[in-house]
Amino acid sequence: MSIVIPTFNGGDTLAACLDSLLEQSYPALEIILVDGGSQDVTGYIIKAYTDRLAYWSSEPDGGQADALNKGFARATGEIVGWLCCDDVLEPGSLAWVGEFFASRTGVDMVIGAAKMEYADDEKSDFVFSPPADVMDLLPAHNGIIQPSCFWRRTAVTRDPPIDTAFQYAMDNELWCYLKSVGATAMVTDRVLSRFIQSGANKTATGGRAIGLELDRLYRMYAREWVPLSFWYRHLRYPFECWLGRNRGLLRLSLLRVVQVIYTVMLTPFYGYKPCRGAAAPGA
Repeated sequence: MSIVIPTFNGGDTLAACLDSLLEQSYPALEIILVDGGSQDVTGYIIKAYTDRLAYWSSEPDGGQADALNKGFARATGEIVGWLCCDDVLEPGSLAWVGEFFASRTGVDMVIGAAKMEYADDEKSDFVFSPPADVMDLLPAHNGIIQPSCFWRRTAVTRDPPIDTAFQYAMDNELWCYLKSVGATAMVTDRVLSRFIQSGANKTATGGRAIGLELDRLYRMYAREWVPLSFWYRHLRYPFECWLGRNRGLLRLSLLRVVQVIYTVMLTPFYGYKPCRGAAAPGA
């Protein structure tokens, strides 16, 4: 199993990420760390963990997608995945994933649940379990939490595996690609990772750029005169930004009303499932 960790100035959280992998005690684990030339304490952390890394590099790159491609080019494991430097695996996750793939030779992907942790508001923590039809909802809605998803390396036949045209939605694009080539996926409610929301994550700071990428991604994988993503960008995403990390009852209730209106309006044109997915709040 190969796990790639892309990082840039992530020294505050990198050690915890690495520890969560090493504490798995998985006997055939290949950890590949690709640093974009950090100027913080990342270099000291890499030095402390060097003998437990299968490969590492620290040099300027073209961003997260480029770093991932560098890492996956070095990967030799049958099963692969990636962790951002501020994510951690739950204990026993890799043993469970390894047994899963060993007993299901016809499955290309496993999509697990994740504990969403809010660094400054523990009361907002919750477990996100992907819906059983999560692959059917692509590209209208990405219900896959990236650190809880693992796949067979042979399922991705393109080179490079990650589309560097995306700096925010590269994981979403990968799932859409896997769906487009007929990859088989299974969903589990087992919590495989903790997805830590610090407020400094790219998904929290990307703003309008994320909406534009998701619109472009949808147009790549769906052929519609007026793409459903157009309405997502102008109707759903502004409310998600407004909702932010405050999941208070009043804001959530208002968002639910918007979701219902959005779904009822667009279902006759796009179908219920895509509209339901596009109206759902982001994970």
